[in-house]
This record gives sequence, structure tokens and C-alpha cells, in this order.
Amino acid sequence: MKQVRRAVLMVCFGLFLLAGAALADDVTFKVDLSVMQELGLFTPATQTVHVRGSFNGWGDGSDLTDADGDFIYEGTFDVGTAGPLAYKFVVKTGTAVTWEDNIGNRELPLTGAAQVLDPVEWNNGIRFRVNMTIPIGNGVFNPATQFVSIAGGFNDWLGTGIGISNGDSATARKYQLNDAGGNIYTGLIPVGTSTNKFKFTINNNSDGKIATWEGHADRELSMTDLSLGRPDNVELPWDGDPGQTATGTTLFQVNITPLKELGIFDETEGDTLQLRGGFNGWDDSDPDDSIMRQSFLDPNIYELPITFTKVPGSEEPYKFFIKFNPARAIWGGQPPINGWEEPGSTGGGNRIYVFQGLAQEQLPVQTFNDIFRVIPQDTTVTMVFTADMRCFLRNPPVEVNLAADTLRLDIQDEVWHFRNGTRQYHGANNLIGRGPTPFDFSDADGDSIYTLSVTTKGPIQNWVQYHLNWQGFDDQAPGFDLGRRRVRYVRPDANGKFLNGSVYQMGLDYISTEIKPLTIETEAGPIINDTPPCIVTGVEQIASEVPADYTLGQNYPNPFNPSTSFEYAVRKPGHVTITLYNVFGQKIADLVNEYQQTGTYKVTIDYTGLSREGLTSGVYFYQIKAGDFRATKRMMFVK
Repeated sequence: MKQVRRAVLMVCFGLFLLAGAALADDVTFKVDLSVMQELGLFTPATQTVHVRGSFNGWGDGSDLTDADGDFIYEGTFDVGTAGPLAYKFVVKTGTAVTWEDNIGNRELPLTGAAQVLDPVEWNNGIRFRVNMTIPIGNGVFNPATQFVSIAGGFNDWLGTGIGISNGDSATARKYQLNDAGGNIYTGLIPVGTSTNKFKFTINNNSDGKIATWEGHADRELSMTDLSLGRPDNVELPWDGDPGQTATGTTLFQVNITPLKELGIFDETEGDTLQLRGGFNGWDDSDPDDSIMRQSFLDPNIYELPITFTKVPGSEEPYKFFIKFNPARAIWGGQPPINGWEEPGSTGGGNRIYVFQGLAQEQLPVQTFNDIFRVIPQDTTVTMVFTADMRCFLRNPPVEVNLAADTLRLDIQDEVWHFRNGTRQYHGANNLIGRGPTPFDFSDADGDSIYTLSVTTKGPIQNWVQYHLNWQGFDDQAPGFDLGRRRVRYVRPDANGKFLNGSVYQMGLDYISTEIKPLTIETEAGPIINDTPPCIVTGVEQIASEVPADYTLGQNYPNPFNPSTSFEYAVRKPGHVTITLYNVFGQKIADLVNEYQQTGTYKVTIDYTGLSREGLTSGVYFYQIKAGDFRATKRMMFVK
């Protein structure tokens, strides 16, 4: 019986390995820009379309063309054999690059054969948002038993256009909007054409059918952010009159005291402070709705009133912007730093103002970049960053060469770099492909937990905004939304002071491989450690003596629920992997994947850690690879 089991396992592993040995071939990419052209956001005469991804170093050289004039751009390229493939489409206007910013990286498994991909809409469409507070409050919508979808010309009104009165359930699920918090439901919808009308629907979880339609006239697109990178439709209230708008004037205010402490902003030398957002095209073409003026009550506060005619509840993205005088002496003949603020409270994402529909509204005074506290002149502090790379290295989204690759801290704040004299390292493109930098992590003991110490000198703000970058692979995060970057703080002592020479341990980071907001701390809040994105198995060294040989022990208890443990011995220092497989030879998870010293180790695994991998009752196998040693054991989980 044991021989039969071994044979089955070997066959399963053989099939699994053969499946992974397939070679890739050419891939034809296609992106549909017709809606963006209709909205006036894309002009073929002055703009070009490209695909960038892991196969071309996220650089140029993979141009897409539109031979038949239908605004579907395509191109065929050899993408190599390293998968899965990560990529995005970009539009270039001269040297300026616009990325798809409403979505994360697109992914494509490689099959070993040529692939012709179906056209996808730029940015996967337009983001729609609906506020469901009222229907939740009056019992029309129950989130526990129902979901929100969107019906329109782009999906044949969920099938009602072909005689199905309450819609097609599969289509409704395809166009389902997700709960974004605060009773706001949102989703990216490919609209096909900018003239398509739509309504939101409430559908039953039980059968997917429409339970409630909005009762007003059909809605039309009403773009809140007319930008190619992030096309968003205005947030709408459920069943609200799509034409019911209000007019009101809102006073925006910003305090520039911290900027003066940093020596960055000086209105007497020709710098101007501006307000930019979707309401003024994100530029200063009209000075009356962009240039901020000093307050009569406080010269350190700049303000600007903006009049809106919008549906109440509409979101207005905006940022403050400094238009620097490039002739100022502080720039030393070099171009000035980028004037866009990167607010600490949003992780560099856009600020969001929600229009209340009031005739007059005064917003609280904000500070540029959300800089509230400055480390004093000549005060030196050291920040110690720690990044746990075990999850990333177990299932890397890119090819990894531990002997040559480098984890780097990508501080994405030009003010910080200017004050520290490190502008040449600002931006991922300035970190990739160069020799050692001051922002290189190290892993001296080979345990895949990397550390980096960065020393900074005041005057400088007491927070840092950054991504982790592994040899060109950057933290995946929202384009311009909340959590665009990590934000961590250097906190003062109990007396509100920063002591010269102090060392600050920053929170634990895990590089993000999926689109989600990155960690944002606040000065008043605690240090936040990232949540592990994979099973970080409990591994402890229980003996350091040199064992007689490599071994892999049987887990106990077996069967198990909820936890079990096993021991293994490492004869020589080296990289050790222990992988969990199901009975079909499919990989479930890496339990261990790191460099280990000589000794005996104990691994503890539990259902809580494995539940995210879909562990169900049944037989599993765990296999060790250490040097030339291979061994496999069988375990059983009973749910």
C-alpha cells in the first residue's frame, strides 16, 4: 500500500513539474481607448500608446498601433519565459507618461504558447460610486442578503434588453459594485461608449436577480476627474435625482509655517501657492480659481474660495501645489523640486473634499504636505527600517537572484530628498540599475528579514513616505488614492523633543504584491506593523549542534486540528524550503523558504494560518529541499 502511495505521489509531482516547465511564446496585447477618445482625454494625433511590464523592464520599446482606426491599439511581443507576467498600458504625450492608475498591475499566466489577448478597456473602464446610506436606512437594501450592481447600455441593461425582466444573474455579478466603506459601493466598469446611460440596481444574493431599480430617469456619465490616468464618475446617491445640483462656495485654507521652517517656500522670492483639482483641470490656466492668497488675519495662511455647482455628496479630489521660482538661489542652478504636495495623511494620495451643497462652507486649515512638526536644525536622528521578505521570496512575482538582487527603500518625497542632499535617488527609476546606494537593505544572516538604517538631519519633517522596491518591483498600491505610499513617523519624547543622535525603530514592512492601501501611521497613534500577506510559519531552532545527517520528522499530532508540529535537521548551512502540497501535487504554500544555519528546527503550523490558502479536510504532503537532501512526509487535516 505504501508503494502505491509513493507511486501516486511521484506521478502527481511529475505532472505538476511538467506543467511548470512549459515555455512561453509571443503575446499580442490589445487596449481599447475609444471611450477616452470620446471624452476628449486621448488624442491619437499627439499621443502614443505602449505596454510596459516585467518582460521589458517596465520601460519603452513595446509600442502599440491602431491600423484600422477603431482606437483599439495592439502589438505582439516576445515576453520570455518568466511568469506570471505583470504589465500595464501607458499613454505618452511627448516624454510625459500617463499610466493606468485606477488599477494595479495586470497579470497574465504564461502557457508556453502564443497568446492573443482580448481587448481590454483602458483602466478597465470608469470608476462608478453610489452612496447606499438611504436605502440601507429605510430597509430597501440589506447588505447581508443583497448586492449592488449597475445596469446600462454597456451590458444590455443586465439582460433586460433581451426580455429578462429582472436581469441576468451572471451579468449582474460581473458588474457588481464592492463595499468601499461608509455605505459607498464602487467598481470599475467598462462602458463601451461615453453615451451609454445607466442606473444602479439592488440584486438578491440568492439568485442574482434585480430586486429594486432606481426610480428616476436614466443617468448619464458625469465625470468628476477628467484625467486619462484616473477617469472617475461622480459619486451619486441611490435614487437621487441625477439632475439635482446645488451651488455653493467653499473656502480652502493651508498653513505654510512648516514650509518656511524647512526653507522651502518664500513668497518674497517669487514662489506662489496654488490649489489644483478636478474642478480646475489640475492646472493654473485660470489664476482666479488656482492661485491662493494670503489671509488678512494670518499671513502664514493662504486661502482660496471655489464655487461648485454639483450634486451634493460629490467627491472633489485636490492637492496644494507650489509653483517655485526656478531662479532662487537654493536650487543652485538646478531645476526646482516638484511642487506637488504628497500629504502624509493620505500616503501621498489626493485629498478628497465632499461637497455638502451648502451656500458657504469653510474647511479646516490644513498644512502643506501635512507637515505638523519639524525636527530642529542640526538634530540628527536615525531611522531603522525592517522588511520581512519571506512571503515575497516564497512566491515572487518576478525573477529573483538572491546573489545579485537588492531591496531598496524608495523615499518618494522630493522635499525630504532635497533637505538630505539625495535628490539623485528620488524615484524608482533612479534606484534601478545602479550600484550601491544609501537606501540598500541588507540581510546579513540570510533569514530573508532585511534591515536598513537611514540617518537624517534637521530641519526635516518627522515622517517619511516610501515604497519598498525589489530590483524594479515596486510596492503595489492605489494610483492616486489613500495609501498610495507608506507613511511612518519619528515620534518625539514625552517632552515633545527630538534628541540628537536618537535611533528610532520603524514598523515592520511586508512588500505589497496586490493593490491595496499601504500603511499610514499618525504621529499620535502607535507604530503599526504590516499584516503578513502569507503564512509566516512558526519556525524555531531547538538545537544548534551539528546533526549526523539531514532529516525530516513526522508531524504530531496526525491527523490534526487545529495545529501540528514537526522537526527537521540541517546538516550544513544553506537555503531550506519546506513546501506543502495537496494529493494532486499542487503547491499549497511554502512553510519554510530561507537560509538556515546548521541545527535542528521545529515547525508549527495551524489551520488559522492556512485557512487563507483554502485548506480543507484531507491528505497533504510536506517536502523538504536542503542541499541535495529531499524527503516527503504525509499529514492529514480533519476539519
